Amino acid sequence: MRESLLALAAAVVLCAADGCVFRELIVISEPPGADVYLDGEPVGRTPYSGRFEHYGTRRLVLRKEGYKARVEVVRLEVPWYQYFPLDVFTDLLCPLAIYDTHEFSYRLEPVGGIPEGLKGRAEGAFGGRGR
Repeated sequence: MRESLLALAAAVVLCAADGCVFRELIVISEPPGADVYLDGEPVGRTPYSGRFEHYGTRRLVLRKEGYKARVEVVRLEVPWYQYFPLDVFTDLLCPLAIYDTHEFSYRLEPVGGIPEGLKGRAEGAFGGRGR
């Protein structure tokens, strides 16, 4: 009877101290403030940081007024500890938190003319006078 209670207590402790894999996607753009679409759904603006549940190929789109839209197909690679049977341990039994971060950084190209940020810096350099 005592052994059964100890086994039950150990199982409760293991379940209460379950490990967790925190999967995070980070998207950075230059300039910042671009709208981020993941698989066709708007998810935020750059710099963007959000959690994801599934690995694999994803379609990432960045859009900002005055800049060309940037379309990328990104691959969120599965880390070694997320393959069966190790994933059972890391997702359910490991007492430590594991952070799996995937970061992507892109430079957006202006559509044409002078981007607003550069225009302001040029006006400041020339005291608002044209050349």
